[in-house]
Amino acid sequence: TTYYAFKIGLYDVIKRGVFGETKGTPISLTKKIVAGLSSGGIAAAASNPCDLIMVRMLTDRTKPLELRQNYGNAFMLLTRLHRSEWMIGFIPNVGRATLTTASQLVSYDQLKYLFLKHTPATDNFPLHVTASFLAGVITGVTSNPVDVVKTRLMNGGAKYSGVMDCVVHTAGNEGLRGFYKGCATTIARQCTYTMGTFVVMEQIKKLFEAATVSLIESLVVNILYISK
Repeated sequence: TTYYAFKIGLYDVIKRGVFGETKGTPISLTKKIVAGLSSGGIAAAASNPCDLIMVRMLTDRTKPLELRQNYGNAFMLLTRLHRSEWMIGFIPNVGRATLTTASQLVSYDQLKYLFLKHTPATDNFPLHVTASFLAGVITGVTSNPVDVVKTRLMNGGAKYSGVMDCVVHTAGNEGLRGFYKGCATTIARQCTYTMGTFVVMEQIKKLFEAATVSLIESLVVNILYISK
C-alpha cells in the first residue's frame, strides 16, 4: 500500500515540481515517461524488503511440507531474514517497478489526454474506466517478463548467480514463453488494480477540487461582505 501511494504521489510531484506541468499546460510524453520511471524506481528501492517478505510468504505455502519454513507472520519472517538478504531481487524489483509505473501511470495519463484531444469524450466516469482498463493491459504485458525474473530470484535466489543468469536460464530452458507465464493473470490483476485506483482517484480529485472551489468562493464572499 505504501509503495503504491508513494509512486502515484511522487509521479505528480515530479511532473509538477520538476517539469512544471499545470492543468492547462500538459508536459510532453518523454517527460511523463521520465517522471514515471523515477517515481517507480524510488518507491521500489524504499520498499524492497517488504516485497521480499511478501514473495517468501506467498511461495512458502506452495512448497512440499518438508521444505516449508512456516513463517507464521511477516514480523517473524523479518526477524529470520539476514541483513544481507534484504536486497535480494533489488535490481529486478526496481526494474519491474520502473517499467510498471511508467507503463501504468504514463499510459493512463497519455490515453486520457489523447481521448480528450481527438474524440468527443469528456473527462467523466466512462473515460476513466476505458483509459484505466487499456492502461492495465499495457502494464500487464510490459511488466510480466521482469515480474517472472524478480519472483524467481526472491523465491530461490541461490539457484542463480544474478539477474542475467536467471534471464539466460529462463530463456534457455523455456524460451520466450517462460517470461510470459501467468501473463493472463497478471493482465487481469493489473486491469482490476488500475481501474480501481484511477477511477477512485479521479472521483477523489473532483471532490477535493469542488471542496476547494467552494471554500475559496466562501472566503471571497465573506471578504467582500466584511469590506462593505
